Amino acid sequence: MLPIKGSFSNPCPGCCYQSGFFFTLMRDSFVFYRSFQRSIQHLEASEQLEVYHAIIAYALDQVEPELTRYSQAVWEAIKPQIAANQRKYEAGLRGGKPKANQDLTIPEPSANLMYNDNGNDNENVNEKENEKDNEKENENVQRFDQFWTTFPRKTDKARAKRSFLRLTKTEQELAVSNIQRLYSETPAQFVPHPSTYLNGKRWEDQAIQRTPNFAYSNLNSDDEPLPVVR
Repeated sequence: MLPIKGSFSNPCPGCCYQSGFFFTLMRDSFVFYRSFQRSIQHLEASEQLEVYHAIIAYALDQVEPELTRYSQAVWEAIKPQIAANQRKYEAGLRGGKPKANQDLTIPEPSANLMYNDNGNDNENVNEKENEKDNEKENENVQRFDQFWTTFPRKTDKARAKRSFLRLTKTEQELAVSNIQRLYSETPAQFVPHPSTYLNGKRWEDQAIQRTPNFAYSNLNSDDEPLPVVR
């Protein structure tokens, strides 16, 4: 409870008197803004619960929370609004501006205040997202390296890499896993360029069985020879 200095003959409703001081009673309710929820939603589930408990304890009982790193960053953006509402409430109990109910609040701050114009409040959340993006990029590069090592025709690596990185993870895996099935017995000069293979989703092609005489198979025929015209 917060002591209010002064000696009064008629205690105000909602306060109790003790040793020359008045103390505010604990609140029964408080305002929860949508901007609070927008800030909290970026946290993990356990961290969200931690911040929700902190809001309740601070708004109703003025208990300062002890939070983990990411929860603390979001809490620092929410706390000033709750503190301002509490000061307004206490001013009303001391006989300040008349109020319709005990939960007088100041207007909700703009969404920009909750996220902070310079982005510091969400710095840790952004770091998490950046780490995930970097992880995904590293995985894509590793899969391309595997593709390039396996593919029998090494032509225009930069273009092939651009084509490969545009594929989904599933398509990348299919592109790599079907190389042996399609081209294990094919001379490199008959293998399509890597970018052509990727852009055309050639991993879906049917494999063609080739024989040592494949290049000359069309020369052998049972058809009767054409007459010679002189």
